Amino acid sequence: MWTKQYGKATEDAGNAVIQTADGGYIIAGDIHINPNSGNHNACLLKTDASGNLQWVKTYGSNPGTEIAWDVRQTKDNGFLFAGATGFYGNGGAGDIFVVKTGNSGDVLWSKAYGGTAFDDFWYFQKTPDEGSMMVGLSYEGGQNILVVRTDSMGNSICNSTTVTPDVNTPILQVRSRTTVISAGTPNTPATLTYSTTVISNDLCDHVSVPETENRVLEISIWPNPFSSSAILSLKNPLVQNLDLEICDLMGNCIYKQVLNVKNSIIYLNVAPGIYFYKIIDYQVVIKTGKIMRI
Repeated sequence: MWTKQYGKATEDAGNAVIQTADGGYIIAGDIHINPNSGNHNACLLKTDASGNLQWVKTYGSNPGTEIAWDVRQTKDNGFLFAGATGFYGNGGAGDIFVVKTGNSGDVLWSKAYGGTAFDDFWYFQKTPDEGSMMVGLSYEGGQNILVVRTDSMGNSICNSTTVTPDVNTPILQVRSRTTVISAGTPNTPATLTYSTTVISNDLCDHVSVPETENRVLEISIWPNPFSSSAILSLKNPLVQNLDLEICDLMGNCIYKQVLNVKNSIIYLNVAPGIYFYKIIDYQVVIKTGKIMRI
């Protein structure tokens, strides 16, 4: 098999990958456009079956507030990615950002969805009519689940805006890496259940449902092992203001941080070795794991 690293001398990230019809892969993520700031644009990377880079493109604004969280291949062998933007849309702090491309990454159409408050994307699925069903988070009138249904051209009755992102072809370094396999026991996440019946014929309705005390928490830490810093990503919009604690092998707490955004950068100025982390929600440990500094 093989392992590849794609990027510049900045904090670039891949957030989703699927195999394409030609046997290769398409990766959705974000690339930092300014090494001296946190500005980033959404990106697509296309590789062949062996991981050789065929093309890469970035999509976004000059301020650099876009990210691609998920991607699908369409029937015309093009691609559709969905993510988030803080620049395009209806003036809110964030909107859902969707771009449809051809098979070489050229933009065919792009849309932003959201209201005047903060809206964010979490998951989407293609529908049989080549439209999309997207789910996310909206702060219109409080914290609510946001669902957007579109046709094959991205049209929706819910606060959709046609946008024109800048498209660029960055120069990335591609390196082969030695794969490190470490053994461990995965943790089973807590479960989230709802007991409610919701019937709505209006896609723009805001419907609130009660939340149980147990809340699903899915996280990823990349890279792991790491050299100086790592990015901890929270995949659940219902979890906020969690406490992260990192301890050494003796159980001494060496690092604390409040997690109140989806992506948090962890800086550990410690000796190389194995460390343990735990995620705490209102004094209850809900997630544990292991990280390694090299």
